[in-house]
Amino acid sequence: MRHKRYLMLIYFVSCILLFVPYNVFGHPGRTDSHGGHYDHNTGTYHYHHGKPAHLHPNGICPYMPTQSEDVVPSENSAPPEESLYYKETANSSPSKIEWTNNKNQLFGFKILVCVFSILIFLILYYLFKINKKHSLQLSVVCKEKEDIESEYTALKSTNWVQKINQMESEKNELIQTSNELRTEISALQQELKNTKDYLHSVEYEKLVKIHEIESLQLQISILKTDLAKAQNATQKVVCALTQQEEQNQFFQNQLQTLTVDALPFPKELLYEAGVPSGVTFDSNYLPHYYVQPTVEKHMRVYISRNGKCYHRQFGCSEATKPIHLFIAAQKYAPCERCIPYKARKYKVPDWYFEFLKLVDQYSKEVQQLESKN
Repeated sequence: MRHKRYLMLIYFVSCILLFVPYNVFGHPGRTDSHGGHYDHNTGTYHYHHGKPAHLHPNGICPYMPTQSEDVVPSENSAPPEESLYYKETANSSPSKIEWTNNKNQLFGFKILVCVFSILIFLILYYLFKINKKHSLQLSVVCKEKEDIESEYTALKSTNWVQKINQMESEKNELIQTSNELRTEISALQQELKNTKDYLHSVEYEKLVKIHEIESLQLQISILKTDLAKAQNATQKVVCALTQQEEQNQFFQNQLQTLTVDALPFPKELLYEAGVPSGVTFDSNYLPHYYVQPTVEKHMRVYISRNGKCYHRQFGCSEATKPIHLFIAAQKYAPCERCIPYKARKYKVPDWYFEFLKLVDQYSKEVQQLESKN
């Protein structure tokens, strides 16, 4: 507490000293031969010669009224009366001469004192906090000390031996109960461990069964997908086989018509019509090119019942009825899905129409000859 009082006293003394006025004297600059100099901060010329900064109006020093200035200023140092820096009021008098004090130094000094006082206040505040903390700790310690002393006096008044024996008996009882509790706890821990092991084994078996079920489900799904793929493949194979059988049947029919129903035409007629070599005709005067199977394959196309297009692929847009290409190209349009782009521009060749004309003439001539005979 004494330290606190001393610090508070120092703080108040420093605050009082802050507001005490001070005398400020002129700056310690050098003077010329006239005893004065220019103040470049204010732009004025003033004298000193052991006195505060002042002026000499009309060459008379206000601090020596009986004397006059006998010294004439030299040419190098401009006289104060003729200087551009000489400033004086109109109603100047020896008692009202303008001279400037260094207010900036006083302001800086005041700022320094304020900063110093703030620092002192912060230090005092910090010391006050520390002192308060220590005082609280000291009060707690004193209270604990008093409690201990009271307990000590209470123990002195009672019989210590009886108290110790009683405490020993209580201690033994507590040890016995603690041992019993430990044995019970160990038994419970063992039982808990056994139950945990059993639960872990059951859980493991459960996980194994779940894994087996998942694997079986995965195998079933794989088998189902394989079965679906096999069914699709079998359907495709059956469709291909049916198409192949239809093609074989068609070729057999065409061969039968070629060998049985084919009409014998003179070579001159075929040559005159421009029929390519290897082309044969059936009873319906439709050309076939069995020498090259690929060409003969394209001679057969398919149409649907109510369709307007002919198709190369069997079953495209439900087209299942076979028809010759020359007839289909005259009545139907080509399919854009199963017929390539170049084959869509196919037209019946001119030699076919020329062949039909010549066949018509040839049949008429044959009938005329038969009627004459």
